[in-house]
Amino acid sequence: GDCLPSAKLNFFETYSLSNCLLECITIETVRECGCRAVYMPSDGRLGSQPSPLCTALQINKCVLETKSRIQRNSSLCRCQPPCDYQVFTHSLSTALFPSDNSMLRRYDKSNPTSFLSVLGDSVSE
Repeated sequence: GDCLPSAKLNFFETYSLSNCLLECITIETVRECGCRAVYMPSDGRLGSQPSPLCTALQINKCVLETKSRIQRNSSLCRCQPPCDYQVFTHSLSTALFPSDNSMLRRYDKSNPTSFLSVLGDSVSE
């Protein structure tokens, strides 16, 4: 598909699809509502005064509708995926603590300096 090799954003230094969408939603919200939600980036970087934060009433009457409309039709934003990006996988592991090899098991509570010997040569007195 199409990608953007060197796209620039107004509110973010790094281009990403999520940053582009948030910037688009922010610009459209400020244009339609005259304010921005607290999680939206400040448009003060453009050389003007930042848009005011929306009140709860403005969020309920305008911001949520604007955001929902753009999310239903994201082509309004013209955001393309970057040409290169990193994907990180996640994993989870568990262990019992303290284990047989734990430093706590080898620590002699009656001799406070014994902890240094547990750490080995990496720590000097």
